[in-house]
Amino acid sequence: MRNAVKSKGLPSYRAIWNLVSEILYYGTRHTKAQIQALLCLIDPQAEEAFQAWNMIDNPIASKVIQARLPYLGFDKMIYIPRMFPKITKEAILREYKEGTINKIDPTIAASIKAPPITDRCKVLKELLREREDKVPVRILSHDHLGVEKCGATTIKGLYQETMNFLMGTCSKRGRAQKLDGAVILHMHGGGFVAMSSASMRIYTARWCKNLKMVHFSIDHRLAPKNPYPDALDDIWQTYLWIINYSELVLGIKAQKVIFAGDSSGANLAMAITLRIIHAGLQPPQGCLLVYPCLKVDLMHSTPSLFSAIDNPMLHMSLLKLCIEAYITEEMDGKKDPYISPEVASDELLKKMPPLRIVTGSEDPFQDDNWRMVFKLR
Repeated sequence: MRNAVKSKGLPSYRAIWNLVSEILYYGTRHTKAQIQALLCLIDPQAEEAFQAWNMIDNPIASKVIQARLPYLGFDKMIYIPRMFPKITKEAILREYKEGTINKIDPTIAASIKAPPITDRCKVLKELLREREDKVPVRILSHDHLGVEKCGATTIKGLYQETMNFLMGTCSKRGRAQKLDGAVILHMHGGGFVAMSSASMRIYTARWCKNLKMVHFSIDHRLAPKNPYPDALDDIWQTYLWIINYSELVLGIKAQKVIFAGDSSGANLAMAITLRIIHAGLQPPQGCLLVYPCLKVDLMHSTPSLFSAIDNPMLHMSLLKLCIEAYITEEMDGKKDPYISPEVASDELLKKMPPLRIVTGSEDPFQDDNWRMVFKLR
């Protein structure tokens, strides 16, 4: 009894050592504590934050990135017209009202018609014309791309420019052969508000070089100027154009289409796959999602998401700004699988193609990634 009272009244050596250790640890890391406190109190303005995030796309940074890229036979921009029924806010809200947003609706597929191409040369010329009503798409290829002469037409003017564009800089290698097999449709990250296909070449060029596969990297519209579902529609239009016209116009036979994306781009990759399934169309042959954001909701929280509180690169306040920029008040990430793929119904998920999710131990979204893995299984 005396020993018990004594041990209860006096701290143990272990407790003293733990207290000293904590004092030493936090006493020598006051700078880190100050940084964490600052990050918790920070209140960035959306415009300045998004501009800072887009600094990687300034001319100097682009030149530095380009200097580090492997040699590719082709790296050019084309501009794909929006030829198919659009995914609009009005269409999404109507599906909310009718309760069909999370179900397969084969009537959409019946309304999608690919207009026939009668003048291939005219289409090639039009692909070079940049306009706001088109979707900018970067084509990356390990080999050069080429097209045959259109009938007996003399190559002059803009058609000559088109030929030069599609032949790239590898004229010594003669006419390019058709590229069969798989292509990758890539969606860049950047929180729906930043980045581009150019800044993502730091890894897409290496994928292209090593895999020997053509990449279509989409420069979708960015929020807040173009909130959901504008980016989704850009990818939708590009996918439908590729499966209908890429072989005829560009000589790229897309027997298989693989979707790939990182962060917000991974969200869009899975969202558009679900939307394609929703429309009763043939989905891609596979999806690669690199640290995807699968639940876009201001009220959503997980233990891993709290790691963003002291993350200087991807802070909680920045994530909040991105969500507010991308999702308008009418849209609902709690029930819309094309905003938050995590809420997709079993009816849609059963039709998903093979999917690989890449996450990390310090990824704020890793809990949602694991939840999706178990849901798919």
